[in-house]
Amino acid sequence: MGRHSSGASWPFVRSVLGWIVPWVLGAVLVGGAAWGSATWIGGDDAVAPPRAAESTAAPEPDPSPTEVPTPVPSASTERKTERKKPDRKGAKEDGPRPASFAGTSVQVLNGTGGVTGAAERMADRLARLGFEVIAVDDALGNFRDTTVYWTSDSARPQAEALAARYGWRAEPRRANLSPTVDVHVIVGLDEA
Repeated sequence: MGRHSSGASWPFVRSVLGWIVPWVLGAVLVGGAAWGSATWIGGDDAVAPPRAAESTAAPEPDPSPTEVPTPVPSASTERKTERKKPDRKGAKEDGPRPASFAGTSVQVLNGTGGVTGAAERMADRLARLGFEVIAVDDALGNFRDTTVYWTSDSARPQAEALAARYGWRAEPRRANLSPTVDVHVIVGLDEA
């Protein structure tokens, strides 16, 4: 040992711990509070409707520039919570149900490329708006933008109103989508 060092290092260790421990505890508390707030504010307590036993045909991948490569699931996509987008047209999501959506059948397809539960969350959201959810399944391709497809001219106003409400795309039904469902919603990465 050197001539200036003592045999007891405990006072030094205690002073270092006395400085570090409060900072670490503070960081843990602030981080936990931020995570808890984000989960509480952005979480969705609603229960998704049960998956349909039989689903209709899923669409082919979108050949347009909106197609994105299939993401590799990671720990961050497995634990992702839904963030509600602000309503772009000023209507409240949980407000009164528009009469135009009541009784309109809808099929919801997950086109996010692996974001677990995206279609179920969307199906619950649409059911709260008055849609009759017929089927929930995975899409055959990946979609960057959520898209609403209408099956007939009579379903077009509902599809366009829904798309306008959230800033989604609306298009006529593709040939590989069931003609027996009024509206098809393919959840894209923008709503994941």
